[in-house]
Amino acid sequence: MRIERFTESRRIPAIYHKIADLPAGVAIRTKDFPNGGHIPEATPLYVGNDGLYNAALSAKVVETAAADAVTYTVEKGSLLKVGDKLQKTKTVSVNITGIDTTDPNKDVITVDATLGAKNAGDVVAQFYTGEPVAITGESVTFRQGDNVWVSAWVIAVVNKNIMPEPLSKPAGVLYV
Repeated sequence: MRIERFTESRRIPAIYHKIADLPAGVAIRTKDFPNGGHIPEATPLYVGNDGLYNAALSAKVVETAAADAVTYTVEKGSLLKVGDKLQKTKTVSVNITGIDTTDPNKDVITVDATLGAKNAGDVVAQFYTGEPVAITGESVTFRQGDNVWVSAWVIAVVNKNIMPEPLSKPAGVLYV
């Protein structure tokens, strides 16, 4: 058993209304995430092939990128890594070829083909085949290698100013 102490800070919830969930929640695979980290509330979840769910990681763009850009400046600490695929459309992905983490305030992601123009506040998201089945009901912090349990909401209303609307989302989730 592990007991951790931390100071809770006031936050604005990403989910306005939680309407229907998967009973008892789901376990999220975190084995492949570098150095542990944080999965935000309202992250899309995909069914994995081993009983665990995969969280579709994303990063919020902080500087506008042109239509032909292959580098995107994003918020620090996205958990994305070199080799991950980013979603260009629902069926097309591009590969992350590099991530510059030297700036203490932001990361710069380099991809092998453009994702198109992105404005500050847009989101770049990890690519998975199929459709997400739910979103996380709360934010969760974890250590590397730990699998975490979260509530999984299949019908909900999400604040798109806190969690931008991804290209792929569960059918019952509305972003306002």
